[in-house]
Amino acid sequence: LSDVKANNNINVASIYIGHNSGLYHTNNGSTSNVALGYGTLASTSTGKANVAIGRNALTYLNDGNFNTGLGNNALQQLRTGTSNTIVGSGAMLNITTGHNNTVLGNSAGGDIYSGSDNILIGNWVTAPSISGGSASNQLNIGNLIKGNMAVGSKSVTIDGALTAAGLIAASTLQAYSKLR
Repeated sequence: LSDVKANNNINVASIYIGHNSGLYHTNNGSTSNVALGYGTLASTSTGKANVAIGRNALTYLNDGNFNTGLGNNALQQLRTGTSNTIVGSGAMLNITTGHNNTVLGNSAGGDIYSGSDNILIGNWVTAPSISGGSASNQLNIGNLIKGNMAVGSKSVTIDGALTAAGLIAASTLQAYSKLR
């Protein structure tokens, strides 16, 4: 355990385990972080309550709070972001700025460089609509259910066959199922 680093200020603690884990950690604002693995949270100087598990998970995060990166290279390039929950080796690997993303699957969201409020589930899935490496308010579940969750343009497509836009009331869905 020669690569264990701990910050134990009064009421504040961070734990870094692994070579270069927490390398640039400071006592001036980087608190309540947990990092396990080579290079995890290596650049964090002001991040709070982040969890990084897996080689190079959240390596470049400098300023961000409440991020969770589980898996080798998960959120590796993220510099600034809050409340991202990412599980999967290489998931959201290239994103540098983003908030409130939820991603589950190996290499999911790997082509997104900036974006917020995305939900991606499945190995290798990406945002249905991406522009210049940026994607926000996108939904993709297994390349089967895709949607745009932006205010004013909410829509969901199921396997290209059924498209719904706006609000769908539970009674509408019940009526649809009775017609089948």
